[in-house]
Amino acid sequence: MGIIDLGLAENTLCEDMILKKLNDIHSKIKIQHEDLYYFKNHGSDKFREAVSKFMTTFLHPINPIDKNNLITLSGVTSLLNIVAFGLAEENDYFLCLTPYYSRIRNDILDFARIQTYDVSIKETGPNGEIEYIVTYKKLEAAYLKAKEKGYSIKGIVVINPNNPTGRLLPKNEIEIIFQFAKSFDLHAIFDEIYGLSIFGTDAEPMSVLSMNIPQPTKTHVLWGFSKDLALSGFRCGVLYSQNDKLLSFMRKVSFYSGISMVVQNLLTRFIEDIDWFKNIYFPTLRERMSETYEMAVSQLESKGVTVYRSSGGFFIWANFCKFMKEDTFECEMELFKTFFEHKVFFCGGRISYSKEPGWFRIIFTRKMPILKVALERIEKVLELYG
Repeated sequence: MGIIDLGLAENTLCEDMILKKLNDIHSKIKIQHEDLYYFKNHGSDKFREAVSKFMTTFLHPINPIDKNNLITLSGVTSLLNIVAFGLAEENDYFLCLTPYYSRIRNDILDFARIQTYDVSIKETGPNGEIEYIVTYKKLEAAYLKAKEKGYSIKGIVVINPNNPTGRLLPKNEIEIIFQFAKSFDLHAIFDEIYGLSIFGTDAEPMSVLSMNIPQPTKTHVLWGFSKDLALSGFRCGVLYSQNDKLLSFMRKVSFYSGISMVVQNLLTRFIEDIDWFKNIYFPTLRERMSETYEMAVSQLESKGVTVYRSSGGFFIWANFCKFMKEDTFECEMELFKTFFEHKVFFCGGRISYSKEPGWFRIIFTRKMPILKVALERIEKVLELYG
């Protein structure tokens, strides 16, 4: 077996179910004459209607989601890039809670030229344990410090569940973010691409759409098919917004990122089977994620690795400091290279803007036999450093 990739955030645990379902649908779909020609680039009415019903069912919004508030484009990456264009000007800033997915910075910087300003929410508990907690004080302090530097802050980007920690934001912390954004008249962009990838006994999804939103026209939600439905190859993301100006802008520039009608038709049929998702897919997904997570975490902890326990996303946020010569990012990189030499790849925390060296993000949503081999390779490296 070659290099095992535990760095790419994809979920293969329900591949068997998804392939069977999609192939069954695909065999019954006929391409119609209208599929040959141009269409609404931000998503056909039929597709957005299906997405609205799906999100209304599983994200439990206070009010049913209107398809006219949805934009569907080729991935959440494309959507975040265009949202940044629409909400800010070149060299404006968005606040980001650390640690956060490395691509967020690229998504808003590469084309829109929007900068990120990091907000640390880390705390150390009485027994030295690490926790990540959002407080108004932390948000306000970061905002004021950025303003002192002359930065123009236009919004805050929040990933929930968090990537890379897997932490689910509780309701009270989301309300704090709402309060903060309203106080300083900021846009709040919630990336909920892992919103239904929840596991564990007591964990439940918590979408901002299920809450009272103080600034409806300044709160925007991203979701997609890549993670929760394990269809990263289909390139389909969704934006929900009640901001008419932003929606109008998104429709105008959607020409650059539309999803083909063949894909839209297939996905429409796929997500219309609500009963299958409710009674078969999501229960199975949750069960398989729980099983692989617990196996991997137990294995790592038995070798002395400190794991930040979580209930969402595809990640194990693990601290390997005790296996490093020094608590430096240089030693973190050295350990990363050693893992790679032993044919297992996963990302160091530095690229997720962790402020402390030694953290690594390990993707656990791999088929069990592959994951076990990867863990064996990790253990061999730890024995070298132990």
